[in-house]
Amino acid sequence: EAILQCLRDASWHAGMLSQPVALLVPSGVDLTTLHRLLALATSGSFPGQYTEADLDRIGEHLPRENLGVKQNIKKEMVLQRFHQQVCSHLHLFFLIGDKQAHKQLPSTLFLRLLQLATASIDRYEPWDQAALVKVAQHHLEGAQSLPLDDSSWKYPDLQASIPSVAKAMALIHLSATHYHEHLCPALPLVTPKTFLDFLDTFLMLQQQTILKIKNKAQRVQNALENLRMLIKEHGTHANLIFDLEQQLKDSCKSLSMFQQQLEQSKLLYKQQLEECRHQENLIENLAKQRDALQAQQEAFLEQVGSSCRLPCTAPLSKEGNPSKDTKRRG
Repeated sequence: EAILQCLRDASWHAGMLSQPVALLVPSGVDLTTLHRLLALATSGSFPGQYTEADLDRIGEHLPRENLGVKQNIKKEMVLQRFHQQVCSHLHLFFLIGDKQAHKQLPSTLFLRLLQLATASIDRYEPWDQAALVKVAQHHLEGAQSLPLDDSSWKYPDLQASIPSVAKAMALIHLSATHYHEHLCPALPLVTPKTFLDFLDTFLMLQQQTILKIKNKAQRVQNALENLRMLIKEHGTHANLIFDLEQQLKDSCKSLSMFQQQLEQSKLLYKQQLEECRHQENLIENLAKQRDALQAQQEAFLEQVGSSCRLPCTAPLSKEGNPSKDTKRRG
């Protein structure tokens, strides 16, 4: 199980991360592991190496790690490219003695090992700085840039800085070569092919950076558009608020004027009410005076009437005593 997990990790680094991986196979390894290693070196995988979940994870992560792979690519093509990356970046070093080669290993297996070794031997010849700079310039100049549909945004111009970038990458590669030669001089792990992979990685990161800048610029532009809309809406609302404030001020002035008119109307009403009460009192007094005058008039008329009757009856009694005569007549 530990060996199987080691092979899975090595395949992941070689296929997914495109990193060179070296596996040192000891002489006492079993035949099953040898068959798995042969299948891994020739086809990029062996039966039982991955589960369905592992294959789905490879299909999900591989397009995100490499911009050259389209997002709508089929799963089989993604896995095929993953296996090709494993075959390209995985290096196997078998430690096989003479005794093991003649007696312990089956002839067919040993023949396959020999065929694999003779078919995959790379001739590592180091390049000098001038050659590295020339290769880097040619590789960077031939790289396809992403289409920039909006000229208003400024992106890093790679074409203008190709000479300095190529020189820097050549120096980095030479430094890594010397470092690996110091650590393990027998294994030339840093090769011209790794330099080309380094250039491809740089271009991939450069394109990713441009895409990130473009996405951020688009988000900033969208934010500015939203800000302009908000400012416009704010201006509209501010004008509306100003108009409402003016209407409120006018309403307050009208309300104050109406309140003054109401106070004046109340005061006038009170005055008129007092005047009405005064008129009512005056009317009551006049009515009382009228009643008193009528009573006086009636009393005066009665008095005048009685005064008029007395003078008319008095002479009659003096002349002939009409009362007595009247009595006799009766």
